[in-house]
Amino acid sequence: MSLNSCAERFMRTLKENLLWLHRFETVEELRVALLEFQRVYNSQWILHRHGYRTPDQVYADLTGPGLADAA
Repeated sequence: MSLNSCAERFMRTLKENLLWLHRFETVEELRVALLEFQRVYNSQWILHRHGYRTPDQVYADLTGPGLADAA
């Protein structure tokens, strides 16, 4: 899967799970919702392309023990 196709798939996921479901009155509401989506996505979404692991698990494996917590 190319980098572009990964980015396009993520944008589709973001639209389907956040942007098309909620109406935001202010830019600040959107910003907070995007940060929460990012937190949930990275910590809870299990992705096929990551070997059925979360992005946080992959990041921890790539950075080594203890380094992921510092970021």
